[in-house]
Amino acid sequence: MQPIFRTWSATCGWHRGARARRTSAHTQCLSSNGNTRAIARVGTGDRALFNGDFEAAVQEYSTAFEATDDPTIRVAALWGLARAQHSDKRFDASVETLRQLTAEFPDSAYASPARFLEGQNLSALRRHGDAAAAYAGYIISRPGVIDSFVSGLRGDALTEAGDYAGALDAYTSAQTSPHLDDARNSRSK
Repeated sequence: MQPIFRTWSATCGWHRGARARRTSAHTQCLSSNGNTRAIARVGTGDRALFNGDFEAAVQEYSTAFEATDDPTIRVAALWGLARAQHSDKRFDASVETLRQLTAEFPDSAYASPARFLEGQNLSALRRHGDAAAAYAGYIISRPGVIDSFVSGLRGDALTEAGDYAGALDAYTSAQTSPHLDDARNSRSK
């Protein structure tokens, strides 16, 4: 029987193991370590984005995306990357990143907000017809009390695109959709 002792691993910290072999805990630690680093990079990217250091945020999110195969971390990295690109007014790059996110992770929690941000980017690029389509995708994927707001944005985009009939439909939808004021007023009664 080999003696059990505590060993130090620079990648995992202290753990118990047998002399000349790695324990399964150490192997798990090593295999999850890439994910831990990727998670840390997403967190660092979030801080950089919050602090307005968009270049650092883009770097951290890109590195996190490449450093792992975990879909949860990859989608979070793409979402952060798209937000950093948008904040840095790199609208084309942000649209490309958001389309990658919705194509690779259509069922993620970030897919609906990605459609909304795509609409914002496309409006900034003056591609109003595409922006209206992105807003429509958001409304379909995530119906709720901000439908009136998003329908209004969609109407604005369609007006800019010269689709006045479509804009009228969007504004009508905005008017008839539940509003945030409706939710507030129903609670106060």
